[in-house]
Amino acid sequence: MLLTEEPQLLNVPTSTVAGSDSLLEVIGALAEIGRDIASSTARAEAVGQQLTVALQQADLVERPPARHVARELCDALADGRSAVAEAHARAAGHDLDRLHAVVIVEPPADPGDGWPQAAARVAVALGGAAPGSLCDVGDTRVRALVPLRGPDRALDVERLDGTLDELAREESLAAGRSEPRRGVDPDAARGFTEAACAVRVARAITPGGGARAYGELGVYRYLAALPAGHTPDDRHAAAIATLADYDARRRTELLRTLERHLGDRGALAATARALYIHTNTLRQRLDRIEQLTGLALAEEDLLSLELALKLARLQVGADANA
Repeated sequence: MLLTEEPQLLNVPTSTVAGSDSLLEVIGALAEIGRDIASSTARAEAVGQQLTVALQQADLVERPPARHVARELCDALADGRSAVAEAHARAAGHDLDRLHAVVIVEPPADPGDGWPQAAARVAVALGGAAPGSLCDVGDTRVRALVPLRGPDRALDVERLDGTLDELAREESLAAGRSEPRRGVDPDAARGFTEAACAVRVARAITPGGGARAYGELGVYRYLAALPAGHTPDDRHAAAIATLADYDARRRTELLRTLERHLGDRGALAATARALYIHTNTLRQRLDRIEQLTGLALAEEDLLSLELALKLARLQVGADANA
């Protein structure tokens, strides 16, 4: 007997699918309904369509969104929970045994309303630079596991750093990269510590936006681990604060001059060339520094002075992001 009415889709509530203990229950329920109307080809097709929708909905319930997997994987790795990290990595189809780097990207101190869009562009850029990157896009940062799968590890790292620095400068963001590593042993958590250290330094020394790799931080990697408020030498810290205040009021560059002079280990010609000034101008600036601070540069512990200067830069960066 042929049916003259239009076939109607079966109304199986979504809650029935979402609340089922297993897909077998969903399939069984729909199959039972299907047997009662199997004589109608049109209605049998309707059952098949409804079954497809139900299976898709059930799959979404049983399998969490990828962004949740990425966040939980990053949290597990950062906390050193190896077994949990391995489970989340399998769910995301991510192979932790291959060489990878941890990347953290943070917005400026005042991100405004543009951070969600910038964070999305970061994720897209990382995926383009290193296919297979797994990104946790959050409200205050982007964390990523970036695979280094090419035959030339050094070239992979160089390309990644170039992409990060260009992106960070264009978007006025701070980015940090860990040293490459593989696996989920307890040392894997160090990758997140290294990337966090690198991003803190990047914010301090490139306030307009930039990226830094942990392996290239030099003494900053040790200073970033010091407790807040710690100073290597109170007298040197006071001198640095005096110069910073003078520069802010007079729009001079005495602190930058001192930092370059210390980095060049007192080589006047090298510092003058780096600052594009005459050697006599450099001497005048150094004299002014001594007058303002009471320091005698020829007699000071220059390493302690340099540490105080770099630590002050880190503190300014931390205060700006507070």
